[in-house]
Amino acid sequence: MLIGGDAGLGKSRLVSEFCASTVGDRSAVATGECLEYALGPFAPFVDILRALMRDRPDALAGALAVRRILSPLFPEFSAGNAPPPVANTRQHFDAYVEAIRRLIGAGRTAVVVEDVHWADEGTLGLLQHLVQTAPSLPMLLVVTYRSDELGRNHRLVPVLSKITRKSDVFQVRLDRLDKEEMDDWIGEVSKDHPALSRDALQNTRRLAEGNPLFAEELITHAINGGVDLPLTLREAVLERLKPLPSDGRLVLVVAAVAGDRFDPELVAEASGRPLAEVHEALRRARDIGLILEDSCGEGFHFRHALMREILYHELLAPEARTLHARIAAALDRRPDGAVSPVQLAHHFWEAGDLKNAARYSEAAADAAELAGAHEDASEYYERTLKVAQATSVDSARLYRKLALSLGNAGLSERSARACLQAIEHLEVIGDAERLAEMYSDLGVEQAYLGDIESSLTSSLKGLDLIRSATNSQTRYKVLLGLASIELHHNNFTASLGYADEALASSDIADRARRAALLTTRAAALAATGDFTAALQAAAGALDTARESGSDKVIVGALNHFGIVYTESGNEFAAVERFERSAAHAADTFLALDEAIALLNRAIRLFVVGDVATGLQAAAKARAACRRVEVPLLRLSTDYLNLLTALRVDEPPLCDLLSDEKAVESALRFGQPYSLVIGTAFAEGLGRSGRFAEAQVMYARALDTLRDATAELQAFAYAAQFAAAPDLQRLRATLEPWAAGQPTNRGRAHLAYLDACLAQCNGDRDTAVRLALDAARMYAEIEHPLPQALALEFAGETRKALEIYHRIGSSRDAHRLDALLTPKGRRDRSTLELSDREREVARLVAAGKSNKAIAEALTISGRTVENHVASAIKKLGATSRTDLAAKLARDEA
Repeated sequence: MLIGGDAGLGKSRLVSEFCASTVGDRSAVATGECLEYALGPFAPFVDILRALMRDRPDALAGALAVRRILSPLFPEFSAGNAPPPVANTRQHFDAYVEAIRRLIGAGRTAVVVEDVHWADEGTLGLLQHLVQTAPSLPMLLVVTYRSDELGRNHRLVPVLSKITRKSDVFQVRLDRLDKEEMDDWIGEVSKDHPALSRDALQNTRRLAEGNPLFAEELITHAINGGVDLPLTLREAVLERLKPLPSDGRLVLVVAAVAGDRFDPELVAEASGRPLAEVHEALRRARDIGLILEDSCGEGFHFRHALMREILYHELLAPEARTLHARIAAALDRRPDGAVSPVQLAHHFWEAGDLKNAARYSEAAADAAELAGAHEDASEYYERTLKVAQATSVDSARLYRKLALSLGNAGLSERSARACLQAIEHLEVIGDAERLAEMYSDLGVEQAYLGDIESSLTSSLKGLDLIRSATNSQTRYKVLLGLASIELHHNNFTASLGYADEALASSDIADRARRAALLTTRAAALAATGDFTAALQAAAGALDTARESGSDKVIVGALNHFGIVYTESGNEFAAVERFERSAAHAADTFLALDEAIALLNRAIRLFVVGDVATGLQAAAKARAACRRVEVPLLRLSTDYLNLLTALRVDEPPLCDLLSDEKAVESALRFGQPYSLVIGTAFAEGLGRSGRFAEAQVMYARALDTLRDATAELQAFAYAAQFAAAPDLQRLRATLEPWAAGQPTNRGRAHLAYLDACLAQCNGDRDTAVRLALDAARMYAEIEHPLPQALALEFAGETRKALEIYHRIGSSRDAHRLDALLTPKGRRDRSTLELSDREREVARLVAAGKSNKAIAEALTISGRTVENHVASAIKKLGATSRTDLAAKLARDEA
């Protein structure tokens, strides 16, 4: 097994995890390592033989010929003063193989050779010979190497070419983490270290480029208060430059100033070196893996962004400015259109040439915004405002653009400030229409900041400025903003009123704005219980959004379609819409919209009880929310952390529940945020045994309730920790809402709520009956988490435990395991398969796919996945094939 990959991608970690978890006590493990700083003949195999001899010290006692041939490297094999025999290479290699054969014996062994890119010629030769003979040995040979160390003339390259021709040689190549995997990683880090700044996380994402080691070093450095780059990474990168002559290193430094991508002609012009000399330096750098050639063959880029960053910071500030000036001048001499304004604006700015920077900064900002680099665009707009001699008209235009780019980047506080600056200049020039538009934009950003009163005040001020212009595009936009603000704060009647006013009074040709309004209206209709009209409106809004070609509107339409499905009780369809919304937003660089969609998806997964999938979704949502600066999203992330803590063993629940600032912030925002977060805190307090505090928190959350929507289920989940008066007033709101639900969701919530109320009144028999009714209805709509909660409430502890295990709700499972398993016997980790799990497992054994099983049993594909995962876990299987074998033994 050959395992290749760049430094820092986890090759050694993969091997160690494999040896610990898979090989374990069933086989022996012997490891040898090639060292860059201490080369020696056959060094890793010497270590491997010594490791094997520790376990079987007498295995070579009778192998006199082997001991004599190997005695130069193993002094203990020497026979007195007798000189070692003269043996050729083949005899040496055969002696090693025979030694390994005897030391392995009848057992199985994993032999690991680490970092073979640093191996000497003898080790590489022995490796080839061992591969030739390995098929006859009960041995797995694992070899790791750094692919980024393999230049074209590296001695390992031909060896790998020969080895890989063998039919029993397998290869694994570790790649960098992709965007989603980095999101998982960043999400976990941001959960464990909430004080880490957004800039630190963004810097890690940018520089690590999916390399786990780099990411870990950068984050650790930031946690410890480091400002510059970590010394460990700096030294590792500079070490890679040693094979290059000093002139070659200087060429790379100039290339680092030129940018992430650079062409040789520009480097030659900026460095004052002949092009041939630059080509030679770049060729050497390419051959040792420092840079890569672009696929088009017209330029180069650094293998790692971190490498470029470290090289750049080797320069003194005056040196960097001089090189930027040379590069800017060289680019400026090129024909119009051959160079992007972003390059020119960047190099003139870094050179300190503010006059020329001003020439290109606004065009650079416009280009960056068009490309989806919203934060970069905002930086160029801000630079333009600093260096340009702008009139009020120019300043108003620039601040409007700045506010838009900051809003698209999810930087709401800064966007709101830019809106205020634009408003100040627009008031000077008296442009009422643009002024109304900016007040509307300000209102939207204030809503994201959680300042609802100011949000409505600003938006209404914008409407007053433009109310008489019945067919104005701006009036339409202002009404859209008001409809959206009212929707997301559960003022559904007001939201529908603004939407209908816009649709009735305007003939808007802008299909993007029309689609956005139809989308908002669809969600409001769903929240008021008109599900048929809402679904039709959502489908029409999505069609209009696609016709408009606006990615932002398409993303919004998909997200609101998910909200419509959530309100109508079709959670699985809602999750699918949120997935599509997030994917489209990621593809089109809409960071804020992506964060919202990912957050919605993760919350829905937890609410229905798909905890295993929800955990991964939560990490992605946390990472996405930390890429933006929107207080409402940060607050919602706290809620997501609570959902995670309630269902699994981390993060520590007590830490979250003790965060008074988070609690007060949640309750200040109002419905829906105060409602769902407050009840999550109530459930957490209740499950931690703090019942009095849980009742107070439940009541405070209930005080924020205005209109009944799907968020009411949060109250149902925490209902067993509420006081009777609060349950009674909640019931008055829940009953009419439940009656209008197209599925049993509302009636299930109502039954569970009544069960809790009966329990409060001392009527246990009625409480159990109602809880079982609720569990039955939750099962019908495939909501396993509330089903398990209701079963547990009714005393059906084992059935609840089976569900908790199946959905990955480990915290609940451990809690019930402790109750059900007698003390001293808690090492028994498996449970009997449920009837449904056994049915699914039999179909797996019959070779059926998850899709075929879902169709045969009339259940969802996700439910099948959960049953399969639970059966595998309970039977201790390692795969679907192993599950079939273990099931056969279990049923024999």
